[in-house]
Amino acid sequence: CFEIFGFDVLVDDDLRPWLLEVNTFPSLASSSPLDKRIKTRLIADTLTLVGLVPFDHELVERTAKEDQTKRLQGALPRSGMVRSHAAQTVGA
Repeated sequence: CFEIFGFDVLVDDDLRPWLLEVNTFPSLASSSPLDKRIKTRLIADTLTLVGLVPFDHELVERTAKEDQTKRLQGALPRSGMVRSHAAQTVGA
């Protein structure tokens, strides 16, 4: 079990942080690309800390494209198909 807190901090001209408030139920809505990136990483880091590894869609897509390229180049057999010696000989 875990909980995420939101800390609102103000930094003054001397770069001293001032704690304004602590939110027990912070909003995870994003209002800008930077805000979205920060909150996405917050959730990913939180899940990692509790032992769940976030699913990386970009890695899966990149790997699938690499495998497809290798199959087209003949480096990998098609998934679910076994290449016979005769098929390889005829195609050569």
